[in-house]
Amino acid sequence: MAYPVEIPDPKLRTGALLAVSLLPLIWAVMAFIMDSEADNVYIDSLVYVNTDPVESLIRLPGAGVGTAKNIIDYRQSSGKQRAFENIDDLCEVKGIAEKKAQTMAPYISFE
Repeated sequence: MAYPVEIPDPKLRTGALLAVSLLPLIWAVMAFIMDSEADNVYIDSLVYVNTDPVESLIRLPGAGVGTAKNIIDYRQSSGKQRAFENIDDLCEVKGIAEKKAQTMAPYISFE
């Protein structure tokens, strides 16, 4: 097998091959962790979807900055003081389907 850089020690060569062959696995694990980062949220208090800022809304499971901004946009465009009365209202927000809304439900207050 030809190597771009000659590695004289067979043990080092085996270690280098192992390291290079593990890179795709490491990248896949990192991508999974980053993708599910929003699901690993620890919420110590309820999130008030009718009043809280982006910084609070992104703490909801499955919500990133985009979802938080969509919640605020919907809230502002509704013209009502309380845009969200229940979980079904939250499903009207772009990017929030019923499954995501149900995941967020235990952490939300509609007050």
